[in-house]
Amino acid sequence: MINVSSDFKTAMKQPVKELKSYIKLPDDTYIRSDDDLISVKISSEGALCKTVMKKFEVKLLGEHNLLGVEVNVGIGVKLPGGTYEYLDYGKFLITETTSTKESETTTVVGYDLMIKTMKAYEPFATYPVNLIDFASGLAGQCGLTLGNTVFVNSTWIIPGELYENIKDITYRDIIAQIAEMSGSIAMIGNDDKLYFKSIYDTTEQITYSNLFKLKLEPEYGPINSVVLSRQPQEDNIVVVDQASIDLNGLTEFKISNNWLVDHNREGAITPIFNQLEGIRYYPIEASTEGLGWYEIGDMVEILNDSSEAFSTVILSVSILVDGGISETLITKAESKTATNYSYAGTVGRRLTNTEIKVDKQGQDIELINESLENVTIIIKQDTAPDNPIANDLWLNTLENIIYRYDGTDWQATSISPDVLTDYYTKAEIDVKDNSIISTVEETTGIVSELSTDINNNYLTSEQVQALSDANAQDIVILQSNITTLTQNANGIQVQVTEIINNGVSKVVNTLVDIDESGIGISKSGEEMSLLLGYLANQQVGLQVNRDTTEILGVDNTGVRSIKVTTGSIDIGSNSRIMDFTDEELGAGVGFFFNGGS
Repeated sequence: MINVSSDFKTAMKQPVKELKSYIKLPDDTYIRSDDDLISVKISSEGALCKTVMKKFEVKLLGEHNLLGVEVNVGIGVKLPGGTYEYLDYGKFLITETTSTKESETTTVVGYDLMIKTMKAYEPFATYPVNLIDFASGLAGQCGLTLGNTVFVNSTWIIPGELYENIKDITYRDIIAQIAEMSGSIAMIGNDDKLYFKSIYDTTEQITYSNLFKLKLEPEYGPINSVVLSRQPQEDNIVVVDQASIDLNGLTEFKISNNWLVDHNREGAITPIFNQLEGIRYYPIEASTEGLGWYEIGDMVEILNDSSEAFSTVILSVSILVDGGISETLITKAESKTATNYSYAGTVGRRLTNTEIKVDKQGQDIELINESLENVTIIIKQDTAPDNPIANDLWLNTLENIIYRYDGTDWQATSISPDVLTDYYTKAEIDVKDNSIISTVEETTGIVSELSTDINNNYLTSEQVQALSDANAQDIVILQSNITTLTQNANGIQVQVTEIINNGVSKVVNTLVDIDESGIGISKSGEEMSLLLGYLANQQVGLQVNRDTTEILGVDNTGVRSIKVTTGSIDIGSNSRIMDFTDEELGAGVGFFFNGGS
């Protein structure tokens, strides 16, 4: 509500009054209603947790070049003593002018200084920063001054830059998010400062005698539920007043995709709920005799012709001064929303039935998770959480100590903050892959199949340990006996000292070389060696060497030997040479014919 004297209010409520209006130029000169100023219209429209920008339209005699000029606009009323008291609505930037030759008039259109916030955002802050300092910095970036010294969640810590990579976001968009976080209405006061205004009870009445027309609709509210939502996936957390819902029905206030709270929605939602809870009003459309001092967010009582009082919050004001004065006050109900609370997280309790749905063609996301029970939520902030219940946990970030609420007071615990890595806040329970489509039945089936597969095909840790214990001795023996496995430039060399099976030594001190020539068997210190493979003449065969001298060779050319010792030699199928002993002749060598033709 704009501050004016009681005399001003009394004069404006008179059925007959003398009015003046003006626009004040930057050089402190005026265009008044008693010279070129024909009419002034000022209008504004807003809503809870939104920004408001006032518009003005002025009609002037003659041609006036005022495009881009900042002007002040005001109206005045003559008081009983004969003097005028003026109400100044603040500065407006003229953005449009229209000159009409036929009527020799100029119409100008402008907006209050909220228009300065409608430019692309550029990062400016040093983080971390609290919300009110951030808001003050935003105002400064737009050539404005913040009028608040405190508002709801004003000490909220912003950990880092949130908006740098959001395309086309403006300062006004971010100011709107601060309005949501503070449960307020962002507006420019008539002192040209930026305010985050809570619903303000003026304690004033507008009587039926001050009205020309009154339209009433059924009461909106009271607000008894606040939802912080991530869209489009309908990832919601909620605080409700169940007693109020049972008594009055549900009136929900929903805030979607607010980046300021997204990292810790649980910590922000309760102060917002406390600010908005209980707001109720009658939607109205009222034409008054012209009052002029009411602003968006003012709560007043409207009296009907039976003197019944209807409390309302003014959300739209339009006032026209053109010799006479007319004023319209409008309040519309907030749009109804209805969140499926069985799918929403409730602060400080448990999460159940969180639902996100995915439609790839429709670019929607759906996840059904029927039960996320007993989720431990630990609030991490430097002040104690509001409205705790028994066994709630809080990490005091100033002291780095975890506290537990015993139902009466917060008690310090001996729990190390390091264990918080094993817990989640609901803000951390999020969908990271929008290709996931899951239902409880599908998940149950997968788990069931996995369980069967594990039971049929995998050993338990106890069975693995038993096998390990049973084979420990064999493992030790193998580790001690298989001493060398080496790959060199020519092949693989394996040396097996000893492999024991059932107490019998199978291989002792054997060295095997496998290379491009074939398989070679030799032993260090021995003069004899064996090669099975490609011989020196590049023929496949068998070769026995003494050092480097061939003793025996076998290939496709025949058999070579330096010395052969044998009991007999068969030549073909019919002849044999062998030693024999005769009583008369004595010992000798015989050539024998074995048969055949």
